[in-house]
Amino acid sequence: MLVGDIYRKINDKEKAMAYYEKAIHRMMCQDKVRTFQMVDEDGKSKWSISSPESMSFFLKYALKTIARLLIKCDDLQKAKGYVSIAIELFPEDETIEELREDTETIAISYQEIEELKQKLFVVQKEAEEQRKISKSLIEKLIKAQNEAETMDLDSPEDWKRFVEQVDVIILNMETQAKKNKELLAEIASRIKKEYGFLKEAPQKFLITAEALFEIHKGTDIDFACIVIEYVKVCEYQLRQVLSEYLSPNDKMLGNILYTISHNGIIPYNRYMDQLNKINTLRKRSAHTGLLTEQDVKTIKDIYFNRRLLQILK
Repeated sequence: MLVGDIYRKINDKEKAMAYYEKAIHRMMCQDKVRTFQMVDEDGKSKWSISSPESMSFFLKYALKTIARLLIKCDDLQKAKGYVSIAIELFPEDETIEELREDTETIAISYQEIEELKQKLFVVQKEAEEQRKISKSLIEKLIKAQNEAETMDLDSPEDWKRFVEQVDVIILNMETQAKKNKELLAEIASRIKKEYGFLKEAPQKFLITAEALFEIHKGTDIDFACIVIEYVKVCEYQLRQVLSEYLSPNDKMLGNILYTISHNGIIPYNRYMDQLNKINTLRKRSAHTGLLTEQDVKTIKDIYFNRRLLQILK
């Protein structure tokens, strides 16, 4: 056991534990041992002489020491085994009970660490998948925006073509957003409670836009798709409330705003400044990299703080 102590002090845990194991084996196999022989690594015999009382002390010491070394080596299962032997042989020793509690605490800590590692692995995997999906969506958006450069976005046909391409991207983004069930449920509940007067379609547009904004805010993505989803709320709702003023060709927001301004339709003509800002963002959405998080906040401010949506009942 003395050799084990020496190796322990020079931090050679493996050799220290090997000698402690030999000592424990000899002491436990011979209850009344007063003298016993050990052979060191050089093949030389070593003799120890001890009284029965001191043998108990040494056995307890060896059991506790090897248990601590095993803990340091992350071999908790084996450490628990030696602690159990020590408790059985020396039930009155409180320090052994404390050592048992330590092994249990460390085991729980290791389990928590492993669970955290597993969760981190899952998060990293999901993040990597999200990056791949985001890259694909960005490429599709850029392609749609590049094609829009040759379009007349004041033309209902061209705008429809552009929005159809964006809707495909939004559908993919929405699929990813649905994984965050709690967020979607919270947003859907809030929108239905505060904006239940909206038709089903604009409610869906608004829920999708809000969810995608919460997921992507703080990132460097092009927010064009999200802006368009907010714009569709206003565009759809205006077509519903102004149906008697609009011709079948007045489908786009720009046409609708012209009708409001030209005919002085109250109360909507009082909000032309806000409506024109939304229409400007609609047009800018067709250009690569122009729309930012701040642009989304501009629409959110108009809708929620300046309460434009309440005007569009």
